[in-house]
Amino acid sequence: MTPRGFASFRIVVMFFALASLVAWPCSGASAASVALGDSVPLKGAAPGLDTVYLFLTGPNLPAGGVRLENIRAPVVTGDASTFTRVDVIDDRWSYTWYTRTSGGLPDAGSYTVWVVDRPAGRFDLQNAWYSTVSVGTSKATLTAEVGALAVNSSPPGAGVFLDGKPGGNTPVRLEGILAGNHTVVMEKDGYMGAELPVTVQGGSTTEITVALSLAATAGRQDTMATTGAETSTTSSPSPASVPWPAAGAVAAIVLAVHGGRKVRSGRR
Repeated sequence: MTPRGFASFRIVVMFFALASLVAWPCSGASAASVALGDSVPLKGAAPGLDTVYLFLTGPNLPAGGVRLENIRAPVVTGDASTFTRVDVIDDRWSYTWYTRTSGGLPDAGSYTVWVVDRPAGRFDLQNAWYSTVSVGTSKATLTAEVGALAVNSSPPGAGVFLDGKPGGNTPVRLEGILAGNHTVVMEKDGYMGAELPVTVQGGSTTEITVALSLAATAGRQDTMATTGAETSTTSSPSPASVPWPAAGAVAAIVLAVHGGRKVRSGRR
């Protein structure tokens, strides 16, 4: 083969190699969709290359593109250090884009990851081979599992407090309770209060029944009253504290002293 023919062959080989520069999400789809803060695994084929250069474009980013690991760092055509560089091994490359970059989170929206055979920005791709991957980002949403809690007591009519908040009187069913550990307190006049931990399962109803015990307050009050009566009968009151008897009581005392005989008053 002549030198000219060899050169032509080499150009053709490089053409087909560069034409096969492709990129896609690791899921195999043509586009990826993630919540902000999550990561996007990417991979692709780059036959004949040792390195590929990645940059990102999208909402509120510099139009020429930014590094994937820092959305505040614009790429500069010709300066390889400003790009996200990925080694090609066995004609393959892979990279994970962590959307929580050192320059902050991107806004929710549609982004494009550019994979180029040289350090060239968005407006300097005329002589470059490149491929793209579309990535959609959305705001992260907080979801929580909830369940229901059915509370019963014996006897019924006890006030229920869930984590310190009133929840009605038993029997009662409380809806929309976050799955996890909680504290239930029950109170009823004449009965001892009850406090117990309960674990609510998401998507189901947790039921508890508590037998309340009679309060010992009444018994303690009776004991104190009896003790007080015994003390008052055994102690010796001071003369000033003794009440005078009524007239009928005086007559009864006099009759008892004289054997029941009437006593005339006055002179004989």
